[in-house]
Amino acid sequence: MDTQEQEQSNQLIETVDKLNENVKQIAVDLALYLAKVKKDSKVVNRMEPQFIRLVNTTIKVVQEIALVIRAASHNEKVQYHLPSGRGIKDQVEVKLNSIMEQCAAIMHTLKNEGQPADWS
Repeated sequence: MDTQEQEQSNQLIETVDKLNENVKQIAVDLALYLAKVKKDSKVVNRMEPQFIRLVNTTIKVVQEIALVIRAASHNEKVQYHLPSGRGIKDQVEVKLNSIMEQCAAIMHTLKNEGQPADWS
């Protein structure tokens, strides 16, 4: 790996690390906010497990991406099972799709059933 590739690899790792930290901070902020508004909103109170699942899935997928990038940048072996066959999605892609579906479901529920007053 030449110097430019190593620099790009290091930048990518740094970006993913920042993303990981941002996701963790968002998780903390969301938890604090949910604790504040759930007493006033039956919808948010009922949806709390969905929020938790969304945050946990997001943290896990960012950690997996970081692991793969670190291993690739250092030419290390990593146990990562790539899908075999056409049309089969890998585990990171499946989790990213799951995150998108969870976000869409949460937004749909909030739109149809109402939001806490200060979300308007």
